[in-house]
Amino acid sequence: MENQIIDVAIGLALAFMVVSVLVSGIQEFLAGLMDSRSVQLEKGIKCLLFGSTDPDKPDEIKFITELFSHPLLFNLSKGKRLPSYLPANNFAWAVVEVARSRLQQAGHTSESVRDISSAVDSTAWKQLLSPLAAEAGGDIKRLRLELELQFEQMMDRVSGWYKRRAQWFMLLYGFFLAVTLNVDALEMTSRFWTDSVMRAAVVASATDLEKRTNGDPQKMEKELQALKELQNLPVGWPTRWADDKSGSSDNEPKYFMFSLIGWFITALAASLGAPFWFDAIGKLVSLKGAGKIPERSSKTKGGAASSAKTTSTLHESADDRNAIVDLYAARHKEDESYRPVQVEELW
Repeated sequence: MENQIIDVAIGLALAFMVVSVLVSGIQEFLAGLMDSRSVQLEKGIKCLLFGSTDPDKPDEIKFITELFSHPLLFNLSKGKRLPSYLPANNFAWAVVEVARSRLQQAGHTSESVRDISSAVDSTAWKQLLSPLAAEAGGDIKRLRLELELQFEQMMDRVSGWYKRRAQWFMLLYGFFLAVTLNVDALEMTSRFWTDSVMRAAVVASATDLEKRTNGDPQKMEKELQALKELQNLPVGWPTRWADDKSGSSDNEPKYFMFSLIGWFITALAASLGAPFWFDAIGKLVSLKGAGKIPERSSKTKGGAASSAKTTSTLHESADDRNAIVDLYAARHKEDESYRPVQVEELW
């Protein structure tokens, strides 16, 4: 029973891993097509400088345009979009240089760091730059370092935005794939539990995949791109739940609800990501390989009995030898230098 449960879990993990790989591929393709990372990066920069992902003041919009047109950022851009990743020092240098350029155009002759907070007519800008300029103490290099630190902290938040957004999309793509391919988690569980041949084939496939890739997620993903593991999985149309209808159309809504729940479970599992299921398969295969603690075999018991018999024989032999020693000692009573040694003393 225990091995059967582990086998079913391995089969489900393999199915969810295949769907997760497909969902991740769709997510990465569409994210690149829509420049999702670039969009999130732009929103993060706007939020850092002006406290909003969509600043509405004219001077704020103008500064953003000038900043994104600066060579340190523009030369890394893809057309009109920022790159997916931006070095923190490039950002800090560009912000300081654009701010100083605006001050010079406004007629400021001072090169004081504190004046940079007045380069943009924005309350959020002043709230950001004034404490940073005070912390820098008039050192422009220190101000850049402070801006780099603020930028890196904001990028951590942007990364969280992107992951949460991507997970919702992965849930949507996972549900679409589950319905399209009929990857029904409830139906797969039922089939794996009742069909020992299919269960054994899927477990063998998962174990072989683990051995071929040695648990490396990148190798596993490359192996799964061929989708060879799908041939052993109970997926595809028509749905198997319809087998129990016995020709009655009254049960169709009920079976459709079962399938709907199964598809949704598959979508939730796919949204966890392929690395999660890579690790799960590795742990489940290792758990199955460990097995139960073996009981003492009859051979071991026989060995113990033989050992006890040998010990008994040794004690009997020792008694016989002690009797011989006593007899020999009786014949040499007059020799005071003779001291008999009992066999027990040697043991």
